[in-house]
Amino acid sequence: MRKRTATKRKVDGERFQKAVTDYLTSKGATPSEFYDLQIETKAGPLRVTAYEDWIATRFDDPARAKSVLGEAVKWLNPHSGKWNFHFHDDDFASDFPLTYFTQQLEPILP
Repeated sequence: MRKRTATKRKVDGERFQKAVTDYLTSKGATPSEFYDLQIETKAGPLRVTAYEDWIATRFDDPARAKSVLGEAVKWLNPHSGKWNFHFHDDDFASDFPLTYFTQQLEPILP
């Protein structure tokens, strides 16, 4: 497995964070108190913070999220409502991380 250099990781990470933020903002996300952004979903508010190689998300109502997520429910923590997305260095050779996240989120947007 080829590792990214620290500089490449930082550049890719910053680009990824901006892309996630831009996407969410285009879908109506607003600033959040404990996470960077909040977006309304069919499962209620989803709080989101993008990092260099992962996206932290959390639903306020895990039971409601469980009933809405469908197949993606396997990544939901049913107690805390966390629904995080972790990526590996090799994933950043393409747009896979952003594409994967948007594919999971789109079906639950109102």
